[in-house]
Amino acid sequence: MRRILAVIFLSACFCGAVYAQESEKFAKPMVSIAPQRVGKSSGGQKAANKVFPTFRVVDKNKTQVVSPPQNSSAKQSEPGSSKTPGRQPDDKRLVKVYGDWEAYMLGIDTPEKAALLKLHFKRIPRIALVGSSGLNAGKLAERLKNNSSIKYIVGSEKSCRSMHDVFQISELLLVAEKLFCPLEIQVYQAAGSANLAQAFDQAGKSADIVITYHSFWHNVEPLLKSVEANPDTLYIAPYGEVGPQYFSGQAFQGHGRHPDGSGVRNLITTIPLARDGKGRLLTVSKRNGKDSQTINFIAPSSYAHTPGTTCPSVGVTAAVAAWIVSCAGNADITAEEIITLMKDNVSIPEERMLNIINYNQACVNTLRSEIRRFADIDDTNIRRLEAEGVLDLWKICQAMSSQGLFESDRE
Repeated sequence: MRRILAVIFLSACFCGAVYAQESEKFAKPMVSIAPQRVGKSSGGQKAANKVFPTFRVVDKNKTQVVSPPQNSSAKQSEPGSSKTPGRQPDDKRLVKVYGDWEAYMLGIDTPEKAALLKLHFKRIPRIALVGSSGLNAGKLAERLKNNSSIKYIVGSEKSCRSMHDVFQISELLLVAEKLFCPLEIQVYQAAGSANLAQAFDQAGKSADIVITYHSFWHNVEPLLKSVEANPDTLYIAPYGEVGPQYFSGQAFQGHGRHPDGSGVRNLITTIPLARDGKGRLLTVSKRNGKDSQTINFIAPSSYAHTPGTTCPSVGVTAAVAAWIVSCAGNADITAEEIITLMKDNVSIPEERMLNIINYNQACVNTLRSEIRRFADIDDTNIRRLEAEGVLDLWKICQAMSSQGLFESDRE
């Protein structure tokens, strides 16, 4: 009998420990969000919920320049420390927190740039969340601002099995808010490989972007066929870490888009430039050629405390891709066009890194070295990184402007 149940690992994403310290309680939802099926051409719906889930740090969103008291005896922490760094009084580097941190590191570092992002908005992009753990929309009520919404296609709020994806979607919505890009989140909670394959296919036909925060290790062929059946839809997953009995190439992500031109071209993987990673990137498994999983994009994430916390990088990457979709003159912009825009406009954000408390020049040098290492052919004859830099939304915006991609094809 064919094994149907997919064994799921949370891919190199030690989010339980990370997010446990970021959250305390959630406010009781004011209203429930009724299940609703939507087509790919539908627009967004304004959410009625206005109750904020009580994150300890998340609502301290304002940028500030902090100098310790003149008589402070606090020891200065190393850039990238998980503790709040103590500094000398003349240290004027920026302290930014969740949402604002990502927007700044993506190149949206002035009010003028932020205003231009908002100017180009045309429509609400649809992002489908596919997985088996589900989503509790009531915990995200205050995140549903400016016409963002959550709609259940498969599963319901009551069937949510864990808080993992709640934290991830919270980050996605917050970053998207800072990019002036409301989202329609479509939820597909499915169990078993057959149901997951159907969900991936249905999501690909309805949404602009499909994301998953899980790694699937067995019977992944039906899932991949669903992705291939929707070549114009962008699918995003975190780089999947492995246990000793598995090789990364057998994972769902291991069959995605590879720098050498092989793999499923509309399935991409991401890793973070972590807030406290000191410029280091995740260490890729490369025991032999079977560890063939590669990385497409590096996304800055303040939620990723370490390079191995890969799940938050999906939210940032999806927010950038969603902004492209929301502003493109071509209403049917394809996955390949989105990937090309992101890949051709990465950067080493040295100036921004040096202007923020988490990094110093040594961190910048480490990042450069790590990117060179991943971009070169390794000892298993695999090039591990496609985009040789960090996602840069401001460069993407400039490229779209120079190429006339903001001009509507419907006029």
